[in-house]
Amino acid sequence: MSKLHRVLSNSLSKQANGLAADIKHAAYKQFDGTGNYAKGWTVKKNSDLSYTVYNRTQPTLTHLLENGHLLVKSDRVVGY
Repeated sequence: MSKLHRVLSNSLSKQANGLAADIKHAAYKQFDGTGNYAKGWTVKKNSDLSYTVYNRTQPTLTHLLENGHLLVKSDRVVGY
């Protein structure tokens, strides 16, 4: 592995982990510190230069909060 490749891989890892930490912090603040939603944020390494930040415990809730959803009385919750 070249030096450039190691530097890029290390940098991407730090960025992905930092992003997950930022999302956890924001989720704790948004949802009054309950922690159920925030605890699920994690990083998955796909390859040397590819990472995915996702919510392991409640992925469907993430989709609903980002995109909004319909309520029973045909009202709509707007996504963030």
